Amino acid sequence: MDFESDAVGQPPPGWTVDMAAAGTGASAMIDGDRPESGHASARLTLPPPAAADAYASATLRRDIDAAPYRGKIVVIHLAMRTDIKSQGAFASVIFRARAERVQGRFYPDAITNRAPSVDWTSYDLPLAVPADADRLALAMSQTKPGSAWLDSVRIHIADPAEVGWEAPRPLTPRGIANLHAFARLLGYVRFFHPSDQAAAADWNSIAIAGVQRIEDAPDAAKLVKALRDIFMPLAPTLRIYATGGSVLPRPVALADTPGATIVGWQHHGVFLGLPLPGNSALYTSERIGMTNPKPADAFPADLGGGASILMPTTLYRDDKGTLPHVPPAQIHLHKPALFVPSGLDRSTRLADVILSWNVFQHFYPYFAEEPVDWAAVLDVTLAEAATDGDEAEFRATLSKELAALRDGHGYVYFPHQKELSLPVLWDWVEDRLVVLRVEPDVKGLRPGDVVDRIDGVPVANLLAHLMPTIAASTPQFQMDKALWAIMRRTSSAPVTVQAHHPDGTAVTAALTPDEYKIDPLAFDDLKPVSELRPGIWYVDLRRFKKSDLDGTLSGLAGAKAIVIDMRGYPTPDALMVVAHLSDKPIPTGQFDIPVASVPDQTRVTYQSVGWSLPAAVPRFTGKFVFLTDADAASYGDMVMGMVEDNHLGAIVGGPTAGIDGTINPFVLPGDYRLNWTGFRVRKLDGSRFMGVGVSPTVPAAPTIAGIAAGRDEVLEKGLAVADGRR
Repeated sequence: MDFESDAVGQPPPGWTVDMAAAGTGASAMIDGDRPESGHASARLTLPPPAAADAYASATLRRDIDAAPYRGKIVVIHLAMRTDIKSQGAFASVIFRARAERVQGRFYPDAITNRAPSVDWTSYDLPLAVPADADRLALAMSQTKPGSAWLDSVRIHIADPAEVGWEAPRPLTPRGIANLHAFARLLGYVRFFHPSDQAAAADWNSIAIAGVQRIEDAPDAAKLVKALRDIFMPLAPTLRIYATGGSVLPRPVALADTPGATIVGWQHHGVFLGLPLPGNSALYTSERIGMTNPKPADAFPADLGGGASILMPTTLYRDDKGTLPHVPPAQIHLHKPALFVPSGLDRSTRLADVILSWNVFQHFYPYFAEEPVDWAAVLDVTLAEAATDGDEAEFRATLSKELAALRDGHGYVYFPHQKELSLPVLWDWVEDRLVVLRVEPDVKGLRPGDVVDRIDGVPVANLLAHLMPTIAASTPQFQMDKALWAIMRRTSSAPVTVQAHHPDGTAVTAALTPDEYKIDPLAFDDLKPVSELRPGIWYVDLRRFKKSDLDGTLSGLAGAKAIVIDMRGYPTPDALMVVAHLSDKPIPTGQFDIPVASVPDQTRVTYQSVGWSLPAAVPRFTGKFVFLTDADAASYGDMVMGMVEDNHLGAIVGGPTAGIDGTINPFVLPGDYRLNWTGFRVRKLDGSRFMGVGVSPTVPAAPTIAGIAAGRDEVLEKGLAVADGRR
C-alpha cells in the first residue's frame, strides 16, 4: 500500500474514487512529485464544480481483508498533504472496520486534518477490529477543489500497551475515594475558578492524566500532594490541604489590588462546545466583570478522601490577565505517542465518568424536583467503568449514570456502533408487548400478536435488564424508550421472536436486523389534513407541512370540530396550526435557564426564556380534540403543554412523556455523545412539568383486539368526543 511498485501517471491499483455528486470529475493517480518517501504517492484531485454554489467532495478509498486482524488492535501509518487553501476546506483520513451491514469503530478526532498543510503530516491511527469485521476501510476525503496526497501507508498488529489502552481492573476503596476527590476538584476548577490558565486548559486531557496520577495515592497526604501537582498550575490561588489540618495562608493575589477589575464565571446553562443549530446563544459560559463575591471570599469544600479546599470563585484581572501571572499549565499525559482516547482504555472511561458527572452536578436543572444521591452515583459509576470490558459495556455504564437523573432527554450516542433495527413496530398494550406493524417480507407475525420471547429470553427479563439503562422522566416514557431499545441491534444476526396470535396460536419468526425505517405512525393512511365526516376534520401534526393548508384552510376555519393528532413528534410547521386555535397569543410554559457562578448549584438563579405563539388568522372556531400519548416528548410535550395550559381543547389518549426543554449535548473522550436537558420547564402556573407531563382529560388506549382488527381506538374515541358522543 505504499505505492512504490505502482506506475506513475496510472490510477493506484486496488483503490477507488467515490464522489458526493456524479459528474464532479474527481480522479486519482500515482504521482512522482514530492512523495513523502520513496518515488511515488497517490494523488486525489477534485476540479472546481460546474456551478459556483455546488457542493462537491471526493474520497480515495481502499478495502482491506479484516480476517488477519479480527479481535486485534491494529495501527495504520500514513502521511498526507494537500494544496487546498479554500476557506472552510479540510482533508481527512478515516480508518474503520466494517462487518456486513454494520459499521465498526473508527476515530475521527484522531485522524482528521482540518487544517490542511502543504507539508507532509504523518499519522499513526490505532483501531480495535471487531471479531465480526469482514473488512477494514481506509479513506482520504476532501471537500474543496484541489489535490490531496497519500503516502507511506502500512499496517501492523499492536498490543494494548503500544497504544496506551489500559486493561480493566477493579478500583480499591482508596482508589474510589481518591478519584471522588479528584472529580469534585476538577469540576470546581474547570467551571468556577476564573484563572486564564483554567479557561485555556484541555480538560479532557487533564481528566485522563489526573486519573493516572491520583488513583494510587496511598493516603490523604499523598492525595493532597497529587491534587496540588495537578491543579495549582491551573488555579494558583487555590488552597488544598489535609482535612482537619492547617490551612495555607491566603495568597497575596487575593488581596485588594488597586486598578484591577474583578472577574468570575457566569454560566447560562453551560456551554460545552457544541453550539445548537439555530440557537447558538442559548447556553453560554463566559468570564465577566463582577463586584461580588470578592476574591478573598473563598469557597470551602471537603472533597473526601482526606482533602479539603478553599477556592476563590472570582479573581483580580489587569491588562495582562488574571492574577497572579503564571505560565500556562503543562499537561503530562503518561501515554505513548499512539494513544487516542477510547472506551477500550480504563483511564479514558474513568475520566469520562468524572467529566460527565461534573456537568450534571453543577448544571442539571432538576435536582430540586427529582432528588438524587449524585455523590453515590459517582462512586458506583466509577467502579463499573473501571471493569468494563469494551466500548459497548461502557456505553451501558454511562447510560445508567444518565438514567439516575430521570431525564427523558438522556441518551448516550456512540457513533462507532451503527444501530440497526428489527423489521417490526410494537407497543406495550394491556401489559403485553404487542406487534403493531411488520415489514412486508416478515413471515409469521402480524398486527395484534403478543411477543413472548426474543432469542429465547422472556420479554419481562429483557425489560428488567434494560430499564436501569433507560433515562426517562415517567414510567410510560421509560417503557416507550425500552421498547425501541429492544428493536435496536448492532449486529445483523437473525433474531428469533416467539409470539402468539390473539387466539392463542403460537408463532415463531426469524427477523433480520437492517436499516429499516418503519413509519411509526401506525395509521398513516389518512391524509395529514382531511375531512373525515361532514364538519369533522383531522390534522396530523406529526406529518403536517405548510402546503397542507392549501385548499383546506377555509374548511378548517369553518369546521364544527378538529381532531388534532399529537401521538408523536410534531413537524417544524406544526405550530402553524396551533396558532389558528386562539385569538390571542398562546404562551409556552415557564422556560428557565439556570444561571450559576458558584459550585454545586448553591446560589443558582434563573433566566426566563419562555415565549408566546402569535395568533394567526383566520381563527379556527370549532371544537378542538387532541390525541396524545407517551410518544409526545420534548417538542411534542411543549405543544401539548401549550394545549393544556391554555385550555385549547379536550385531550384524548394517554399521558405524554413528561420531558420538555432544549438539549445541551457534549462529547466525551472516546467519542461518546451525551444528550441531556439544559434548562428547567414548568407549567404556566408554576407547577411541575418534568416527570408529570400532560394527562388526558378523556383517557383512551389501544387494545390487543383492536390492533388485530386494524382499528385506531384512540382516534375513534377522539371522533366521539368531537361529535359530542363520549
